[in-house]
Amino acid sequence: MLGVKDLTGTNAERRIKEVIAKGSSATLTYTLKDSTKQYNSNAKIYTPEQHAWIKEKFGEMLYFFGYAKLP
Repeated sequence: MLGVKDLTGTNAERRIKEVIAKGSSATLTYTLKDSTKQYNSNAKIYTPEQHAWIKEKFGEMLYFFGYAKLP
C-alpha cells in the first residue's frame, strides 16, 4: 500500500462504513422492476442471432457487471 497504515478518520473509512451499512444490498447489480417482477423480461423480443451477437461482443462485460454467471 502507498504508505497508508491507518484509515481512521479518512474519507476511505467513511465510504467503507457506508458500504458495510448497506448489507447485502451493496452487492446487488440489478433490482427487479415492480412492473414485471422478473429478470430479462424482454429477452423474447430479440432473435437468437441477436442474443449470440451480444454474448460474443459483450460477454466479458455481462459477466463483469453480474448479468452472466459463467465467465
